[in-house]
Amino acid sequence: PDYMVDVARYFEYDANKPYRKYAYFCCLMQINAPTYVFFNHALGGGANDYLLKKKAEVLAEKKKYIEFAYNAYHNTYEISIAYAEYSLKLYANTLEKALSKIKFSDIHKIYINELVTYPDLYKVLDKIQELKCISGAEMIMLGHDYFCVCPTINLLSENGYFCKLVCTECTGTCEIAKNPFSCDAKYDSVEIWNEKWKKFLNTCDSIIVFSEDSKQILEKVYKDLCNIQVIPHVTDSMLTINKKYKMSNCINIGILGVLSERKGLSIVKKMLNIINRENLSVNIVIVGMCEEDIQDKHCIITGKYTRSELPRLMYLYDIDIIFISSVWPETFSYTAEEAMKMKMPVAVFNLGAPAERVKNYDKGLIISEMNAECALSQICEFAQFLVKDI
Repeated sequence: PDYMVDVARYFEYDANKPYRKYAYFCCLMQINAPTYVFFNHALGGGANDYLLKKKAEVLAEKKKYIEFAYNAYHNTYEISIAYAEYSLKLYANTLEKALSKIKFSDIHKIYINELVTYPDLYKVLDKIQELKCISGAEMIMLGHDYFCVCPTINLLSENGYFCKLVCTECTGTCEIAKNPFSCDAKYDSVEIWNEKWKKFLNTCDSIIVFSEDSKQILEKVYKDLCNIQVIPHVTDSMLTINKKYKMSNCINIGILGVLSERKGLSIVKKMLNIINRENLSVNIVIVGMCEEDIQDKHCIITGKYTRSELPRLMYLYDIDIIFISSVWPETFSYTAEEAMKMKMPVAVFNLGAPAERVKNYDKGLIISEMNAECALSQICEFAQFLVKDI
């Protein structure tokens, strides 16, 4: 009497799915094509956007794409395999099991996109070096952040600002174990961290960074690296902003992306305090998201946006200047690049890749000190000077 229900349950359970999946995996592995292997995390962000473009290039060139990503939320390794229109995802509970799924002889290149969140990192570095040795593949390290320099990832000191690499000074001390920005308290020695990473970086055939500033930081920490290449990101063109008039009497400071502590949240909140205390005609428009729900009449948070919406949002909120408020030396900064592509005025602190590019930008402002008072004063003065021409 329950025949139809039982049949439906059987098909829903799909007992043979693992066998079909394994057969599909075997077929993909037997395809004779150069294989590019990528190590990545599962956190999203700019590094993942970069990898998606790289994946499209690899597949367009009729090469096999294999990505290992550690998912910290589920404590599993995800293995994504793709070739032409075929794709498959597998899972493993250890890196050893994940690596056992692939044919080493097919590997032509190994890319290290992101290793943030990987457990037992020193063992992971050893395993990847072993993979390079066995396969004979070319290995490329991508410098999306400074995880290879410090467990803080973004080089933030205990006070939440750029540490200025005190660990490289003769008299400098770095108490990484007390740093709240460290990825894991068990990595309590910067000296051991740098020793492990130096060995790994010297094993790489090339280290690709996206700014001269990143190269200088790596060379300051690892003095004898000779395999660093500076290859800035290539971004698409954008509609340029050509404001004919202002729609308000306020100075509107725009901040693009997600505002977090490392992106200058504390400084922005102090700027709002000054604006309210001195009753200034200034608004801060966060074009994107914020880690905190800021409730302030001088602050607008627009929510998520797409890149193509940016020019419209500049006009809609009458944005006068874009403020890149990061307090760490960003390795590239897509938001700074987008602002300059729109021909918007841009203000940055004097550190990282944004300052490197803004120095040569005719609508750029380098803020002389990293604090709210100086930032607000110099941004407003610069914006008022530019507004005169509208």
